[in-house]
Amino acid sequence: EARDGPAGPSVTNPLSRAIVDRMTARLPVIAFVHGCTQGPSGWDRVRDHLAVEGVDTIAIDLEPQRFDSAGAIECSKHIAETLRDIDHVVLVGTSCTGIIVPVVTMVRPIDPLVFVCAGLPDIGRSVTDQIFQDGVLHSEWAGCDSPYSPDAARRFMFNDCDGEILEWSLTTVRAFLPQPAYHETTPLVRWPEVSSTYMLGTKDRIISQDWARNAVPRRLGVEPLEVATGHCPQNSQPALLSKLLMDVVSGTAR
Repeated sequence: EARDGPAGPSVTNPLSRAIVDRMTARLPVIAFVHGCTQGPSGWDRVRDHLAVEGVDTIAIDLEPQRFDSAGAIECSKHIAETLRDIDHVVLVGTSCTGIIVPVVTMVRPIDPLVFVCAGLPDIGRSVTDQIFQDGVLHSEWAGCDSPYSPDAARRFMFNDCDGEILEWSLTTVRAFLPQPAYHETTPLVRWPEVSSTYMLGTKDRIISQDWARNAVPRRLGVEPLEVATGHCPQNSQPALLSKLLMDVVSGTAR
């Protein structure tokens, strides 16, 4: 039972206390940044799940016609400008935008960061160096001649999707290739002092699992969370990804 008293609600039932705490907590907004093979609509199913949980979200669009010629700082400034009216943000990057979302912390406060089957910056190096020297990508994907074709999407992006989910997922495919961000030395001079979570898809056919298991602890200071999913859990397992994000949010409510 809950009663309003002079100091606010008085709650004697532990379950009721949990409900009141949830209602009065200042939940952060979760901001999603799409990768190099999808547009922002790829996050739609995850956002629907989170809306049911009462979590506000925003999907940021790095429009190819504008940002294909942009470096990480320019992309990050656009992300920060889109989020200018939001105080507390959980920022989620996937695929190639794993190299961009940490740079946003140079422009505005972000905490925490979430990486979903993503690349990562390496201080003092370019992503191109990493790809050719470190084996960031599976060789089959790196050598794919038509990475944005429906056949490639089925094989590499949505290998764990089928039926209506696969057909919908194919509508989310969009090329985004910010070449300057790939070729430049990352603007980061040190890793941001924020908490980070990394989801590793054990069925991912784009990002190398061996690379992620080695790079994530060294750069983020945490072990990757290994999940039986392909490269796009936002498509194939939105409930699972939403649960992970709710766990992150529950630890950051203010």
